[in-house]
Amino acid sequence: MVALLRLSLTIAFFLVPTLSYADQSDRLKVLFINPGFSTGFWGSVTETMEAAAVDLEIDLTILHADRDRIKMLDLTEKALAGDEAWDFAVVVNELQQGPALARAVDEAEIDYLFLLNRLSDEQMSEMRAAGELRHYIGSVTPRNFVTGYEIARALLDAAAPQADGTIR
Repeated sequence: MVALLRLSLTIAFFLVPTLSYADQSDRLKVLFINPGFSTGFWGSVTETMEAAAVDLEIDLTILHADRDRIKMLDLTEKALAGDEAWDFAVVVNELQQGPALARAVDEAEIDYLFLLNRLSDEQMSEMRAAGELRHYIGSVTPRNFVTGYEIARALLDAAAPQADGTIR
């Protein structure tokens, strides 16, 4: 699962229109609003994003919302209103805050994608009907159900059946 996550995040960065930058000040500046903490699952996401940013020579800023939906939007709005000139943003529809985050990034006229949790079909339809999502370029979303099934299948296949039919 971690390998799949790493691959997904690396692919996400390849969606960014990377150019050949002459020096550090001309590097692509990416904002990632991490909905979680700097540890656990979202900590792994942070580490993977940082590794990809180093490899791709991207200036990455990660802001952690600590599983707080109000903080997530506040961090986004403050980062977008600040002095930094962002080239690209990565957001997550965690706690169903995707539409608010998309509106904020769209208003700042910054291209963005959703990572891991995309907008629902209903959210997407409503926002498109309202003429929103002007800077939205897509999402990188794993197929969690299929991945879970494949992991469970591999575990069952690897398990040794006992004489009584149970598996250990």
